[in-house]
Amino acid sequence: MELKFMYVIVLFLLIAVVVIVKIRYFTTGANTSFSNNLFSDQWGPANTKAGKRIIRRHIYLRKPRVINITKTNSDMKTSRHERAMNSVRSRVEYAMVNQKRYIDPYVKLDTLACELGTNRTYMSRVINEEHRKSFKRYINDHRFSELMRQLIKNPNLTREELVQLCGFNSISTMVRVVKANTGCTFREWKKRLLDNKSKEDDES
Repeated sequence: MELKFMYVIVLFLLIAVVVIVKIRYFTTGANTSFSNNLFSDQWGPANTKAGKRIIRRHIYLRKPRVINITKTNSDMKTSRHERAMNSVRSRVEYAMVNQKRYIDPYVKLDTLACELGTNRTYMSRVINEEHRKSFKRYINDHRFSELMRQLIKNPNLTREELVQLCGFNSISTMVRVVKANTGCTFREWKKRLLDNKSKEDDES
């Protein structure tokens, strides 16, 4: 009886050991193997490469476009220069046409550029590019045009009066400008101008 009882206890212990081993196998080994298989299936070499390709593609798609900064800066400088030149050009025309700054016999490039809020370089460049003239020639041409208007308006004005009205420094300067623009002396040019004006008045 006691021997049978001992056999039962040993058998029970063996069964218990087997059960414990099985449980540990399923809870550790099997799960570890399963988890390793799962990890290898999802993140194995093939899938890892695919993942890198996806990441690289994502980065490539989101990569910002590279802008040619040098070209953009050059364009900006060019447009700034053009705006500055146009601004100076309009200010010079306004000063000549509306304000008649050429009537001042002492007007100079530096002083007029300062009045217009620019510098002599920009102003000289504008006059050269727009009219193909130097500043002195540009001013004297405006004075010559004013001389024509004054004579047509009032032919009896003396040379001294014309010098003051048109901005010439002296009578000799006025005569020299007339000669340069017409090829005639002041008296010859004045006579032709008034004769043409009389013919136009008669025809009209």
